[in-house]
Amino acid sequence: MNNYCALFKFSKKYYANLKNQKETIDIVFSRTAKKMGGKVINSFVMIGGEYNFLAIIEVPSIANFVATMAQVYSEGIVDEYKAYTLLSASQFANAIKLVNNFK
Repeated sequence: MNNYCALFKFSKKYYANLKNQKETIDIVFSRTAKKMGGKVINSFVMIGGEYNFLAIIEVPSIANFVATMAQVYSEGIVDEYKAYTLLSASQFANAIKLVNNFK
């Protein structure tokens, strides 16, 4: 499984309908990730920064992650996002070994 960190900015549409939201963004994101074969490890609403929501997601492949992000984006609750690939310490150590073995 692969881990990713996603940062989102809420859309004006999201704020305009805040009182009438049937589901919070964490529920929408978790449901979507599950449908794409993954799961949300943790999520946070962020106050006072450039982005409003952070989620750490575990999915089988980058394709599953892209599909998850595209679906969440298409729901109109976010205007933009950033995504980062997360590596465990052992994954990073393996990457360094590959670099050291490169000739």
